[in-house]
Amino acid sequence: DNRLLKYQALLIKGPVLQLHTCATLNPATFLPNNEKDKT
Repeated sequence: DNRLLKYQALLIKGPVLQLHTCATLNPATFLPNNEKDKT
């Protein structure tokens, strides 16, 4: 949809929104920890 692409472009180019990559974040921390449920 053309309107959606325009809206996304406005969000990405806007001065309020800044996207950064974070090398220190481990994606495995988002997984549920089932170890404590086994006891």
